[in-house]
Amino acid sequence: AIVAHPDYQAIIRGGYAMLPPILRCLEQGPAIWWPALEAITGENPVPPDDVGRAKKVASHWLSWAKANDIVW
Repeated sequence: AIVAHPDYQAIIRGGYAMLPPILRCLEQGPAIWWPALEAITGENPVPPDDVGRAKKVASHWLSWAKANDIVW
């Protein structure tokens, strides 16, 4: 339901410009941003063993962003 919400979809449509605020949010703690991150980047840096483990998922995305020189 969250991912289908019009506001969430608007964030996805914002594209790469939305990565910094999403990543700042992940730094504060796990949140349901990975569907948006996947939709925006076309990437999924989360290994299958960590899917569903919110803190691990957030950590993988933050590491991915650093490795790809995304500044937030």
